[in-house]
Amino acid sequence: MNEKEILKKYKDYLVARKFSLCYPNYISLFLKYCKEQNINYDNINQGILTDFLNHDKYSANTVNLFIKAGRSWNQFLCTPNDKNEWLKIKYVRTPKRKPDCLTEEDLKKIIKYICTYENRLITPVKADALICFMYYTGLRREELLTLKRENIDLNFNPCSLKIMGKGAKERWIYFSDKYSPKLKEKLINYFNSELEIDNAFNLTLSKLNYLVKKMNKCLTDRTIHPHLFRHSFARCLVDKGVPLTYVARVLGDSLQVAQIYVDPTENMVKAYF
Repeated sequence: MNEKEILKKYKDYLVARKFSLCYPNYISLFLKYCKEQNINYDNINQGILTDFLNHDKYSANTVNLFIKAGRSWNQFLCTPNDKNEWLKIKYVRTPKRKPDCLTEEDLKKIIKYICTYENRLITPVKADALICFMYYTGLRREELLTLKRENIDLNFNPCSLKIMGKGAKERWIYFSDKYSPKLKEKLINYFNSELEIDNAFNLTLSKLNYLVKKMNKCLTDRTIHPHLFRHSFARCLVDKGVPLTYVARVLGDSLQVAQIYVDPTENMVKAYF
């Protein structure tokens, strides 16, 4: 059985247990690293895992996701706990801080930069649709990577997305030109230009991370990451007058958690006075 077949069985294993379907992407990155370093997976140890987690300057949150994925991967492989090296790694403590946000003007700058300077990486029509979609739907990274086009309904106004979110909880996200200018048009243009293969945008975790790295070349005054688009979506809705209870509903978060996304920054409070 080759690696692709094993990863497919692993994905079925995750589906049956309602675990994160993003884990195979992290395992693929680790297996790729092992191949590049001529490492036999059966012989991995703490030193190898430490070198891997440090080699690409992963954030604390990403390191924790790798650990979760590694632990579940070894459970799938029926590795005894005493030989599961991922179980010996402790999660990294992540500092709690208020997230930054992107404005719609920032969004335009990012799209223009990617379409102009990175068009060998991604076609302009795909970049336009994908980046706007991330901004105007606020999907979690895992939700974006597992989204299928059949779950996007563009036939009505407002358009809708059926999402299977965290904890296998189903929710709906709606968008129209009132809050998401031309998103429907951009999606139709992209879907007509590229067939669906793996998911709605034919993305992998590595492709998404690489695209985000390119975005950081455009806006150098802050750090762009996928979750920043989620916060920006929430901020955008609140700024346009959408009640916080509605924002929490489309985010799939509790009202208390959603409050984090819309708390005013110090600069906003200062400007108010």
